[in-house]
Amino acid sequence: MNEKVHSQAGDNRDRSRGAVAERRRRAGERLHFFQTGQDYRTHLHLPVDAAAPYLFSNKDPYENAIANYGNAGYEKMAMLSFTHDFDNRYVGGFYDGSTHYDIVQKDAAGNLKQHLGTHSYVTPTAGWNDYVRDQAVKAIGKGATTIILEEPELFGDAGYEDAFKAEWLAYYGTAWANPAGSEANFLKASKLRSYLLQREIDAVFGYIKTHYPTVKTYIAAHSQLSYFPWKNPYAGQEGLANASVDGIVGQAWSNTMEAGVLYEGSSVSLPFENGYLDYSYFAQLGRANPGKDVALIIDPKGDGYSAKSWDWLADMNAHQLTAALSQPNAYRYEIPIWPERIMGIDENEAPESFKTAMANEITVLNDMHNYTGAIATPNRPLKAGILISDTTNWQAGGPGNTANQDSVYSLAMPLLHRGFLIDGVPLEGITAAANPLSQYDVVYVSYDLMKPQSSAYNIKLRDYVNGGGIVVYFGGRTPYENTPNQWWNSGGSSYASPQDHLLGLFGIGATGRTAGTLSNATLSAEAGSALAAGIGSLPSTSGVGYIGYTGGSFTPMYKQGTTTIAFEKSYGSGKFAYFGIDPYYFGNSAGGSSKMFNIMQNIGSVYKSASVSAQNAISYTRGPYKGIYSISGTAVETGKYIDVLDPDLQVVTTRKVAPGKSALLKDVSGATVTTIPPRAVRAGQQPGDQRERFEHRRDGQRRFEYAWRAPNLKQGRPRTAARDGGERQRPQHAVFAGMGRREQVGAGQILERSRRRDGDGELERRGRAGEAADQIRRRSGRCRRL
Repeated sequence: MNEKVHSQAGDNRDRSRGAVAERRRRAGERLHFFQTGQDYRTHLHLPVDAAAPYLFSNKDPYENAIANYGNAGYEKMAMLSFTHDFDNRYVGGFYDGSTHYDIVQKDAAGNLKQHLGTHSYVTPTAGWNDYVRDQAVKAIGKGATTIILEEPELFGDAGYEDAFKAEWLAYYGTAWANPAGSEANFLKASKLRSYLLQREIDAVFGYIKTHYPTVKTYIAAHSQLSYFPWKNPYAGQEGLANASVDGIVGQAWSNTMEAGVLYEGSSVSLPFENGYLDYSYFAQLGRANPGKDVALIIDPKGDGYSAKSWDWLADMNAHQLTAALSQPNAYRYEIPIWPERIMGIDENEAPESFKTAMANEITVLNDMHNYTGAIATPNRPLKAGILISDTTNWQAGGPGNTANQDSVYSLAMPLLHRGFLIDGVPLEGITAAANPLSQYDVVYVSYDLMKPQSSAYNIKLRDYVNGGGIVVYFGGRTPYENTPNQWWNSGGSSYASPQDHLLGLFGIGATGRTAGTLSNATLSAEAGSALAAGIGSLPSTSGVGYIGYTGGSFTPMYKQGTTTIAFEKSYGSGKFAYFGIDPYYFGNSAGGSSKMFNIMQNIGSVYKSASVSAQNAISYTRGPYKGIYSISGTAVETGKYIDVLDPDLQVVTTRKVAPGKSALLKDVSGATVTTIPPRAVRAGQQPGDQRERFEHRRDGQRRFEYAWRAPNLKQGRPRTAARDGGERQRPQHAVFAGMGRREQVGAGQILERSRRRDGDGELERRGRAGEAADQIRRRSGRCRRL
């Protein structure tokens, strides 16, 4: 009988999920989803609204998986790869009867770009685009209402395959030239790669919007910074701005968050800071493209993490969640990536505590659309952003003394790791009508790594300063500035670089441009500059790249001989500060990192009368939720909170967050938490305070689920939901049902679950006081809102 009741509950749950999804669709609300490489299985039944089977092939079972997830109550999505021919159906000739080995990406040594040695990465030719389009159309025929193109990957060390050479000829009208032969050749190759990826978007999504206008179209991609090691020139802003694209899935993977960044001379893993920079970049893409959806991924178990402990994975997941929720204008999520890595029935099955915490996490994410206003935080005395261009990776892996991603990390990490928030901002988005620059007090810019493709961006920066903004420019490397036929050195323009064009817009009239490496061991502050006086001398500068000027209309801050290395300039109502120093300097030593923070401190005090000080933690409040990341020392939060990632969902009055850890809390100080007698919950009844205080839904449907473990009744104690006072009280109520496939019920314990739907209730009792442990197999229930 119990099994029959349980099965019926599962059926009702599935229909309920479909009804909720339908209401959200009608309201125009996008759905949370997960992507998976497996067909539907009950152990993968997670409390999100949509499922996106990855179409590794256009053969069964992948196509049928779309319908199968739909039959289980999920909104139907489908995910396809931009440039990955997983089963070599196209390359091997199974699609159109002709082989296409000429499109497999190839490096200079003739090595093919393949995944796991057999699955080819391709150059997206017109024929390949037709193949991807047909896959998408088949998915739509299976009922998919959203198509996601994932991982636009064209590698910077490839470009030696015949198909790429043919595309070069068609695009430039000249024969292919070895990309490694010169900086000019490499830049042309990167520009062509970027164009080919955008052309594929037009070919696939343009077709869908013409023939299936109600189908949603998403791009799933990493940020420019996290793509740099793979030399991938995909243009994020251009892709999202495409009229045939409805949204982006921002892939801030745990793998890329964990990757080392340059900080104080060493490669250091700073996952929260790294994740914050990525998540903020995706959020600002959305701000620059109003009306487009932005979904952020939460990736509890990344690629190649089988050897990682579940405790380590839980810590990484806490960093991801806390960093992601700091972006209030992004409130759609993909969680989890590859649920089979967590909910598997093999070595990939996570502990019950991990799965339950993830269930609670999903419930919190379902609440985020209610809190889209600005976060409250002590870590933003100035609103600061750093520009990241679609061209950030165009130099990646190329010849010459090119900059790398540390040119950005060296400017941002010294701030983030001292508790000062700075956002990634898409450069190309600042010319949009919804210019994201308007929300910032100060913006960092460097063209060492990126080369803007229009003078319009510099003009926007000038207008921003004229209106009262502050632009701080950093630069000390010259490669790729002298490539011919660029807007700054052709068509009537004769600037040495895009940075020189920017200086000209501010009326600086810089003369005597020199570049090289500094010989001075220390650069001393020049008299007459309050900003430089506050920053003090710059140590350990010998050998650092610089670009300086011998003359111009500015106030010098630092000099080497007669060459001004850094200066400041008032313009309109704002300020422009120039540091002609390789950004790498600020990440390559403790002294440089400290000076980067000094620069921001003095920009605040001198230019804005704002106090900027180092903090031991980053914290923010978003509605009733509080995110905390401890940098150094132990962060202590007092009040009355539910610890969201504690699988027991305990109410705490003091939460200590150890250094290098993150936590997410929910403020329940306004709730009345009561003691519930052992038999208070019966069929058709609800514990009112808990229901209204912790689980009230806002989607138009009242459906509640409770699960908890009672104490041993032989001890004669009442079942206590929580008591005021004290750091942690046991036993505590558990607001959500666990995510596990199995649930242990120990001796002397009772598990009661009460479900309520439209006024009807039912009670399942599994186990009795004094009985031996009982194993209960159940499918995961839909999590409820905290």
